[in-house]
Amino acid sequence: MLKGAFIPFATAPLKENDEIFNILATSVIGSIAEHLLAGGAPSTNARVAAAPEPGSSDTPESLGLVRLPPTLQDLLTAFDTASTSEAIKTKRQGAERAFRSRLPPWGSYEARVLQGIWAAAPYLHNGSVPTLAELLKPSGQRLSQFSVGRKYDIENVGLAATQEPLSETLSLTDCSNINSGNSRCGHEYGTSLSDPEKRALLEYLKTL
Repeated sequence: MLKGAFIPFATAPLKENDEIFNILATSVIGSIAEHLLAGGAPSTNARVAAAPEPGSSDTPESLGLVRLPPTLQDLLTAFDTASTSEAIKTKRQGAERAFRSRLPPWGSYEARVLQGIWAAAPYLHNGSVPTLAELLKPSGQRLSQFSVGRKYDIENVGLAATQEPLSETLSLTDCSNINSGNSRCGHEYGTSLSDPEKRALLEYLKTL
């Protein structure tokens, strides 16, 4: 039995070194258990030696390994056996299947938040739409090119149509060339709203 092993109903007070050893032993045991229950590799991969290999001239000390007390050696063996059991393998396989089922569809990406959307022009992930008002039009009716600069259109919420003379002009493609990287195709949400509804939506987005 380990020196100073924890006994829940012990009446004799623990010495300082006994209490420290109890804390250390509990931490080691808990770490091994947590690692295995999380589907980790068997604990024999750790740099811990329970006994030297038969016929080997190396010693645990010469290899920089740590020799465990006998009780912890038994515990190590028990955890190694449990880590290769069918129950652990089944649980690990189930966790892997559950993780794969939560993966998003191929080509998907996380949409940005709407806070400060009024200051985030040009819009869409490739910056192909200059204003929120333009975004509420069907993709076939959106501008095929626009200038990128610092001037702001507070009415349409985005880049002003006229920018500085030396501003960059961005040319866009339609749905016939969706893989160009500059396509304005798609994202038709809200395009069927009435003009008053679109204006109300723009006024709301200005407040975010």
